[in-house]
Amino acid sequence: MSTFFGGLWGGGETNDTQDGADIVDKMIERIITSDIFEDRRDALRTLKSVTKQMRTYVAKSGVPLFLAILENEDSNELLVLTLDILQIVLGDTEEAGENEDELGDRFAEVIIEQPNFIGSLLGLVEISEFSLRKSLIQLFTSLLRYRGSEVQSAIYKDPMGIGKFVDLLIDQREAIRNSAVLMMGELSKANSEIQQLLAYHNVFAILFDIIGMELYDSIVIEDCLFVMLNLLRKNTANQQLFRETQFVQRVAVLYHSFMNLEVEENEYDATNGEWPKQKIANVIFILQVIRSLISPADNVASLVHAAQKMIYHTGILGELCKVLCDERNVSMEVLTETVVAVAEAIRGNYTNQEYFAKTNIIYNGGQSNSYLIVLLRSMAADNQPLKLRCAVFYCFICYLHGNTFGKIKAVETLTTATSLSSVPDPRAETVGQWLLNAVLSTESLQIWFGSVSVMHSLIEQDDLKNKLLGVKLTVSAGGTSLSSTLLTHIASQLISYGNRRPQARAAILMLLCVWTYNCPAAISELLSRDENVNYLTTQINESGADGTDNENQVVRGLIAFLLGICLQFQNRENGDSKNNLWDLIERRVGRETLAERMDGVSKSEQYVRAAQRPQPYVKSHTELLLDYQFTKLFKSLEGSLTSMLQPGGDPSNPVQNNENIVASFKELIRKQDSQISALTQQVKKLTAELDKLQPMKEQTRNMEDEMNKLRDELSSKLSMDDSVAALNVQLETANAMAQQWQAEVARYQQWAQQWQNFQIGQHASQDAVVQQLTAQVAELDQQLQFGWQAYETQGQEMVTKMNFYTEKIDKLERELATAQEAQLLSNGEESTESPKDESDEMTKLRREQEDLLVLLADQDSKLRHYRRRLVDVGENVSDDDDADDE
Repeated sequence: MSTFFGGLWGGGETNDTQDGADIVDKMIERIITSDIFEDRRDALRTLKSVTKQMRTYVAKSGVPLFLAILENEDSNELLVLTLDILQIVLGDTEEAGENEDELGDRFAEVIIEQPNFIGSLLGLVEISEFSLRKSLIQLFTSLLRYRGSEVQSAIYKDPMGIGKFVDLLIDQREAIRNSAVLMMGELSKANSEIQQLLAYHNVFAILFDIIGMELYDSIVIEDCLFVMLNLLRKNTANQQLFRETQFVQRVAVLYHSFMNLEVEENEYDATNGEWPKQKIANVIFILQVIRSLISPADNVASLVHAAQKMIYHTGILGELCKVLCDERNVSMEVLTETVVAVAEAIRGNYTNQEYFAKTNIIYNGGQSNSYLIVLLRSMAADNQPLKLRCAVFYCFICYLHGNTFGKIKAVETLTTATSLSSVPDPRAETVGQWLLNAVLSTESLQIWFGSVSVMHSLIEQDDLKNKLLGVKLTVSAGGTSLSSTLLTHIASQLISYGNRRPQARAAILMLLCVWTYNCPAAISELLSRDENVNYLTTQINESGADGTDNENQVVRGLIAFLLGICLQFQNRENGDSKNNLWDLIERRVGRETLAERMDGVSKSEQYVRAAQRPQPYVKSHTELLLDYQFTKLFKSLEGSLTSMLQPGGDPSNPVQNNENIVASFKELIRKQDSQISALTQQVKKLTAELDKLQPMKEQTRNMEDEMNKLRDELSSKLSMDDSVAALNVQLETANAMAQQWQAEVARYQQWAQQWQNFQIGQHASQDAVVQQLTAQVAELDQQLQFGWQAYETQGQEMVTKMNFYTEKIDKLERELATAQEAQLLSNGEESTESPKDESDEMTKLRREQEDLLVLLADQDSKLRHYRRRLVDVGENVSDDDDADDE
């Protein structure tokens, strides 16, 4: 071991002095050689005091010794010191720097590789001594932080490992319990098997009970919620268990209690409305637990929908929505996380979306607004934090996701907002007004939010695209009024940006791409103005004046994508304009360039980041360039557009790729029809064969019935074995009684011998002899009477049973002979032998009965002999006795 450590870390720490090394060596030798407990304890204490300065040297020299102590030592004090030394060797995982982390990781790896190390630690978990249990939990926590997967695997292999750790959570000592919660946070990370075992050990209920005993600003609540979050995130089984066991209701109660505290209980300064940092952290973790059940990025759609229903019925959605307009100065972090939770709670769920849209907030002045308007105000306010504005945007697009009615309402409000100012109106009262104000804004981020929001209103809604073409705007700017359609205004706004402001250009291009997709009328209006076509064909090769190279690459790719959509979905009837557009693109851009620009979008960093999750998560507003839903549309069309732009593409028929796709589907359907026909023929053939086999099935069924009858008859005959067994029991009883009678005979013989000896040696005391013989005669009379009664009763029972079984055997012999003639069965021979065996048993019983009669006769003769002896000595004998003697 020392050689391995030396090869791994060199000659030791440069700061270690020779004196320190000598002390370590002496203490280790003292621990190994000493048999006195106090010496070993003091040596470990000294070693612990120098371990922090001599980590590497102590690890090189003492790890084998420490492992031996853990395996063989019984003293809790020595075990605690050893665990503390190992903890110091690993270092403080929370405060360690990068280099120390690496060193601790290496130490942990080597320690865990020792045979039965984790097993020895698990054996110590059952010891309830305070200092030992606390040191053990701290060591496990450090090992899990450094080498989590290896420690988890070793614990999982132990049949009782998880149960032992769960028992630590119910320790009545708070210090042990709180340390166990911290350790459980490390144990529950990134291991679905352990997570499920913990959930089945009722850890959720235990954690909720611990939370109920803590104050609202306790860090223990954060630790408990962190463990819950680990158990729920991306774990389908645990989420289902969490819902079925009514823990969602407990989350609702917990969240309500946190958000409805009195100022005195809340313990925050009422003057500035600031919450304690720990309470903010606790509420954020509660919201993350809720989101773990409904996050579309981590869960499948069926689980999300079931969790959304629970969120609605338990009242959590209502509590979340109230926070959006809370006048108690909720912290910005909590408000942002709440908006995201509301977004995921309503995403794709029409019931929740309608509740969110129709619920109004009534202010003190009697005014009311819906939650949508309140959120859009926050999104349009440039003084709000970026995270909050992104969360509000995410909430709005989640409201539109899969909500056809909501999209229609949004577009209808757009059609009524026909008179706008170049300066956004903060008093706007409809969704359409807020969206158009965002599009007209001078801020690039607000333009992005507004354009992408309108884009989401048009996704998968081709009829709304045509309806939106009828929107005409009268924009007042500089004392003049300009009237144009919404599409024309957006295109003019794009042209006005030139090669600047890549974020705003990307937003407008995404909106135009979705609007023109499968909408020939929109394409015609866009291409009807030459300045639009000139801008698109010119800017596709231009380098942007603002932004990074990647951002300008994405913008050029979006322009190419828009041109490709125009080529593919332009009105078929207008063949001349299509050819003109294709020829124009061929001359100014080229097929290869157009395909290359589109390919650059999917290879960009912005595309990869946007395609990962629906929620925009950025650190800077400039990182917002592409939208998640747009990346899905781009991915679905990129292949067909690229194929259209290949040299084999037909310029005169830009939709040939669609026709090829239709043809391929027709061919697939044709193949499937042929397969279905072949399978149908095979089914008919098998059905005909089955019909032919039907008579054979009937015959087989009849034969099975006959066989069942024969089996029943045979089982009834074999039931005689039980009767034979009963006879054997009775035979054993008779043998026991015979042995009892034999013992009685032996006792009578002993009495006779004693009497003879008495007659020979004691002639003077005849009265005593007479009394003794009289008592013996009385006892013998009683025994003889009992014996004759038992003999007569047993004899009658034996005769009755003999007659019954004789008749039964004769009957069975006749039935068995008949059965053998009808059917030759393998068990027949065994049945024929059974009557013979029963006859032998009856013969044996008769023989035993005769032996019993002989014994009784012998006893009777001896009794008469004793009576005659009494008469000889002059003793009176009863008349019954005289009659018996005669």
